[in-house]
Amino acid sequence: MNRIFTISPGRSGTHWLSAFFCVMTRLGRTAPYPDIFPHPEHFTDIEKKKLVERLWEELPDPYVNTSLVAKLGYFEFLEELGARFIYLERSIKDNAYSWYRHNGVPGRTNRGTWYHPEPSSPLNIIDITGFHRNLTNFQLCAWLCLEVEARAKRLAETADVYMVEIEKLSTSEEIAEDFLKWTRIPYDMNWWALLVNQKIHASAKGPPPELLMDDVEQVDQIEILHEMLAI
Repeated sequence: MNRIFTISPGRSGTHWLSAFFCVMTRLGRTAPYPDIFPHPEHFTDIEKKKLVERLWEELPDPYVNTSLVAKLGYFEFLEELGARFIYLERSIKDNAYSWYRHNGVPGRTNRGTWYHPEPSSPLNIIDITGFHRNLTNFQLCAWLCLEVEARAKRLAETADVYMVEIEKLSTSEEIAEDFLKWTRIPYDMNWWALLVNQKIHASAKGPPPELLMDDVEQVDQIEILHEMLAI
């Protein structure tokens, strides 16, 4: 079976990836939403494993899901069944700022609580339970991106994980074709030109004034976070 799931903190190109598969492979629409898995911290491992096994039997073959369905806490069960994974890379600073702008702060906003792991969760690789309340909203978003990156790298030690930046996928024909070969899904590179240089991270409107941060402030806050995490 050929089932592929996406690992990403979000705000890293899942909608564009959905369009990419729709155009290049003729799989049809691979909707980035809704999420087919509930929040992992609301269920026991036994419940999560049973849910994954039930869904696995219902999925078509081949199957690609470009949403965040491979949530933290479900990776291991998907891997056991033979799933492969795409990890969408984006700079930590840009990714964190995008979530900050869109009010997706882990543990502090409704959107952040729904989509992201809790900062105090025992599942976290990057442990911030002792000082997460002292972090700024932007630093929590940066921690989220670092946490998902750490989990993806750990998963890559045992599973088949293809790490790629959407920007490179949309501007390099060589990288796009290498990626498509990895998927093992029939494709037609003649359609790639339709997607070249399409705007990836578009927003319908800019952030409110209170969420504006300059580049220097973002870098400074990430450097302070790195010092706190000793990384």
